[in-house]
Amino acid sequence: MNAIISQTNTNAIIKTECDLPPHITFEQFKKVYYELAGNQKDQVLWGLLWETGARVNDVLSLRWKDIDLDSKSIKLYVDKRNIVITLTIAEGLISDLKNFMVFVKPELTDYLFIGEKKDSHYTRQAAYDKLRGWGAKWLGLPPKAPGCLHPHMLRHGLAIYLMYSAPMNTDISGRAQLIAARLGHSNINTTLKNYLVITPEVQRFALKDVEWR
Repeated sequence: MNAIISQTNTNAIIKTECDLPPHITFEQFKKVYYELAGNQKDQVLWGLLWETGARVNDVLSLRWKDIDLDSKSIKLYVDKRNIVITLTIAEGLISDLKNFMVFVKPELTDYLFIGEKKDSHYTRQAAYDKLRGWGAKWLGLPPKAPGCLHPHMLRHGLAIYLMYSAPMNTDISGRAQLIAARLGHSNINTTLKNYLVITPEVQRFALKDVEWR
């Protein structure tokens, strides 16, 4: 089992891959994304939750004026920290947003995910209900807690994907800084505490400069 020792006060704790928070994989994300083809609103919601790594309330609060299609970026209000961060997004999500915009013909002040009442957005519960249904239908997850699909599993999934799946071209600290900025963490220690375990790839990268023959 891959593990890392972290120091908490005077107690050394072994962290293994089993200690990673509940998450979905990139393959699971793609599975649901393609199953949602034809439903632009739901596909955009799913894509934003994964690609921004944002908390569900912050995604649901997005208005069209927060989306800059030209610079391929989003201004996201992080409610937990009361700050606004700018996140770049990939060409595929930009394309989805453009198609969605043509479909709904919004005003810039409109929410992306308009709720039932005037100037309201989807509720947190509505988003949870959607995800639970998708997880049960396409990922084989339980339809109810515990173990059902919930939005934070995409946030964790993105962080874990960025930490371990991308080419090993930056050190662990550099990766943690990238993930912390993406997720709106105030300190990379939060990122390391939640997502770092030592995989064989991490070990190989750490040893690359100490080859002795």
